[in-house]
Amino acid sequence: MNKFLTHIELSFNKELILKEMGTITFHPFNDLGPGQTGVSRIPKDNWFHSPSTWVQGHVTNMDKTPEIQRVYDQVKTLTKSNDIRPRFYRQLANTELPFHQDRGTLSSINIVLSEEYSPITIEGVGEINYKCAILNTQVRHGVKAHPEERILLRFSIFDKSYEEICNLL
Repeated sequence: MNKFLTHIELSFNKELILKEMGTITFHPFNDLGPGQTGVSRIPKDNWFHSPSTWVQGHVTNMDKTPEIQRVYDQVKTLTKSNDIRPRFYRQLANTELPFHQDRGTLSSINIVLSEEYSPITIEGVGEINYKCAILNTQVRHGVKAHPEERILLRFSIFDKSYEEICNLL
């Protein structure tokens, strides 16, 4: 284990997850939640204020996404978290996700669903390739541009830090 990212193995069917992704509505990244209501607290001059190249889709109805529910159950057992929110993220081809530290999300479990993609870059550390990992979202990180879209299913964890989860392993 390091203090940035820990590779893990979860049981999942990638094709089923990608099929279930078709039931999800995507929006440019923002802090408005699944209902897309209210007023964003992200300043309008900030890159993360509704970028068209970094889009998210909240998984809100697990009845329509049984494979995601199955993975969610594994994540819940592994992390012992009571506040896990599954979301899809799509980084469009030839675009960059700038360095940032997540707000609210203390840690996450990410599953990269793309075949070809850029690795995550941890500021001051460098690039790290992963397919399925626990991430310390409180460390500044970003993703460089790649010629193909990068798709991931992310389980955002709001009540357990990276260190707490790794200590459970």
